[in-house]
Amino acid sequence: MTEAAAGESLDPQVLRAWDLEGAEARALTGGTANANFLVADGATRYFLRRRSPRYSSEIQLAFDHALMKRLAECGVRGPNPIPTRDGQTHVRIGEHAFELHPYLDGKSVDWENLDHLRTAAAALRTFHEATASFKPPVQKEWPRDDAPDRIRRGLAELREEIHHAEGIATLDELERWTDRIERALPDSAYWALPCQIIHGDFHPGNVHVSGNSLGIFDLDCASRQPRARDLADAILYFCARRDGPFDASTIVRLTRQCWLDPERNAIFLAAYGPLEETERAALRWLVAARWIYSRVHGRRKLPRSQWPEYAVTGVLTPLAQLQDETGLI
Repeated sequence: MTEAAAGESLDPQVLRAWDLEGAEARALTGGTANANFLVADGATRYFLRRRSPRYSSEIQLAFDHALMKRLAECGVRGPNPIPTRDGQTHVRIGEHAFELHPYLDGKSVDWENLDHLRTAAAALRTFHEATASFKPPVQKEWPRDDAPDRIRRGLAELREEIHHAEGIATLDELERWTDRIERALPDSAYWALPCQIIHGDFHPGNVHVSGNSLGIFDLDCASRQPRARDLADAILYFCARRDGPFDASTIVRLTRQCWLDPERNAIFLAAYGPLEETERAALRWLVAARWIYSRVHGRRKLPRSQWPEYAVTGVLTPLAQLQDETGLI
């Protein structure tokens, strides 16, 4: 077996699919869903992804790989699957699907560097321009992840685990926010916003900087949604302040307490470019929904015993800033 990490190995069939039997594979850290490997074949390096079964249906793979090709054609730096020796864009071994990409050098976004912030905004605009007219070969159906009814179901499950007064009060406040989101942005208004293929998980853990360009990776959540949803994620993860450097190594670190930064939001939105008025009006509610859902959904990646602390610690901080729009701009 080809060594990948301590206690983990790759089936030789995986690298054999690309005629890389003699290459070395080393597991890369980071990420909360897929397993990633650096493959070295002499001086040539590749990026190998073992996709989570959740994101590995044939329809999803066909959609994602066509999207990668479209983005590459439009100059967006990112993944682009290398065909196997049989001409396929992936190989399936057991329950797992593997895809191989050129290895692209880059470094992490520096939160303090405003040029990096502007580069991220411009890259997201280029991404959206590339996907605005993209017609995928198959349709990847994707719901409104952070729909109020989905949030409420999660909150109801959390109430079974949270019994202390402070936690109950926090859940009550999250319920009130969910009601406000539903009144301000019901499904009819949500889907009436300008929709197209978006990234769906736009945060610094899924990008890197190389010179004055941004590489955009991990398209598992790409689907047809309002484009402003990517902007909501950018406000939460590129613009907001945290208690230290951005960290996507675990769901707890990724979604830990944050403070919205209106000045950085304004810089990002200016670099991104024009929005429609409906998008500007909806942004506050999209940010709130994305933030609440990140905790409600994120709890599933943790043992049930950790749900009470994770779900409520620091969750109200950015919402308090969104009581009026001064928390945004």
